[in-house]
Amino acid sequence: MNQAQELNSSKFLVANRDGIGVRELNTALQEVLNPTRPGQPAVERFGWRFQIGDKVIQTENDYDKDVFNGDVGIVERIDAVEQQVAVRFDDRLVKYDFGDLDEISLAYAITIHKSQGSEFPAVVIPLATQHLLLQRNLIYTGITRGKRLLVLIGQKKALGIAVRNDRPQRRYSGLLASLGRHQQKEPASNPGNDVTYINGPSRKLVQSCGSDENRFTMSLTGEMGLQ
Repeated sequence: MNQAQELNSSKFLVANRDGIGVRELNTALQEVLNPTRPGQPAVERFGWRFQIGDKVIQTENDYDKDVFNGDVGIVERIDAVEQQVAVRFDDRLVKYDFGDLDEISLAYAITIHKSQGSEFPAVVIPLATQHLLLQRNLIYTGITRGKRLLVLIGQKKALGIAVRNDRPQRRYSGLLASLGRHQQKEPASNPGNDVTYINGPSRKLVQSCGSDENRFTMSLTGEMGLQ
């Protein structure tokens, strides 16, 4: 397996969309995994460049096309005359007018939030203090997406900030206020799947932690000296 194949079988998970986040990583990974070739059709819309062979993700529900938020596909055709992009989702070919390409984005890297409910053979998580969403539950979710291999890249300080920050981010929609309620209940925790194996320097951390986020965090903190 060459370098491009190894990267393509991995999933890069990031905390933020901006900064050191999804857009920058996707652009860099696209150059490695699916570089521009002379004469190859491509289209640039909404800040993305789409080429044949690109991995893309649907970012909103589209009931007319029967594709939904989180569906991942491969760009199969680009028709400059008809101004359409055809994306293969499993056994279905879905056509997007150029004006509808704001519904998809590159999917070589996705946010940890988008990865919830999924598993990948290998997971790479970059961490930096510039990330705004350094939270224990978010990092735990990202780490537990990996089935065989986990790689944490970045600053040890950033990981320390994350494991010590056990306060989940609140979302203020105004719904409760509009219903005349003044008390907000904390959402139920969803720790994700059990961790059975983690490779690399942290492989011993959570083999016996199951789905207990607190025990996992204590192991991670002790093993990497993050107290």
